[in-house]
Formats: sequence, C-alpha cells, structure tokens
Amino acid sequence: MNKTKIGLGMGIVLAVLALLTASATADTYFYLVPQNSSCGPSESVLVSVVIHTDRNDIGSAQAHIDFDPTVVNITNMVEPTDKNDWDMWDWLHKGNYVFVHANEFGGFGPGEIYLGNMTLKCINPGVSPVEFTHPYPQTPDPTAIGDTLGEFVSNSGINGTFTCTAPQETYSKDLVEGWNLISLPLTADDMTV
Repeated sequence: MNKTKIGLGMGIVLAVLALLTASATADTYFYLVPQNSSCGPSESVLVSVVIHTDRNDIGSAQAHIDFDPTVVNITNMVEPTDKNDWDMWDWLHKGNYVFVHANEFGGFGPGEIYLGNMTLKCINPGVSPVEFTHPYPQTPDPTAIGDTLGEFVSNSGINGTFTCTAPQETYSKDLVEGWNLISLPLTADDMTV
C-alpha cells in the first residue's frame, strides 16, 4: 500500500472527526445580566435572562429560576422584543421560582439570545441565589433548550445572586461651636471628620 494515500486518508478522517467534535461541544448556556444584582428596601432592579449559543437553530427555550422569597420577589417578567421577538412567549410566577418559556419557529443564533427581563424587588435584607435549576428532564417546569426540529440541545447555566441591602442607619447630634467630645452609637463607613 502507498504510505502517502494512507497518511492522506487518515488526515481526512481526523479532520472530519475534528469538525464533528467541534460542533458537538459548542457551548450553549443560560446566564444573567447583571450576574449579581442588588438594591435597597422597596426598590427594584432589572435583570435579563440570556442564552449564549454557537448554534443557529435555537427554536425553543425555557428556564426554571429559583430565588429566596424572604429576600427578593420577581414581580414581573417581560419579553425583550428590542433584542429578540419570540413567536410565542410566556412566564409564570410559582412562589419561590419563575418559569419562562418561548418558541421561535425560524430559529435564533448564533450569539446572545434574550429570553426575558425580570424585575427583582427587595423584600428583606439578605442575599438570595438566583439559580437555573431543574435541568431537563427534571420536573416541574424543567430548564431546557431545543432546536428548530424539537431536539434537546445540551446546555448549562451560570447562576447569580441578588442582595437586598439594609437601610442606612443615620444619627444626628447638634454640636456647639468649638471643641466637642462625642461618640456615635454606630460605626460609619468613614469615621474621619
């Protein structure tokens, strides 16, 4: 046998395998913008749910997003029509999680695909995880991505946090002109005069 033909044939086989492997390992994942958010009591902040993909055939997406309702509440979610206009879109509030799901019959991608914009409202001081949970096929309401043919697309999620800050403590004291010897009933961020 000709060694050149064998070498060339092996090279072609390896090149085809490399192409197939590259497309099979393309990253598709959910993430939040901003990943970590915060606000004060009775305030709200907007957080986007985004999908990153190297594919061009994303036809459906759904996310199960857990949070701690004693710290934060997701009071609203809207379709980000300025980024992606899904053919079908809806969301549900389930107490300690929200579920958003959408379909695009023509397919989206590659790049960043916006699934929804959530309004997070501070309830009580503390830190809450904001997590993509229940990966398909877990129930109820699994986190999943599908292509335009309805086939499951392997994916992952990058979780975030929400911090509800405590109200700022204040203290005031009248001082007379000249020297005053005082002490404060709290520790300030900056204790210099």
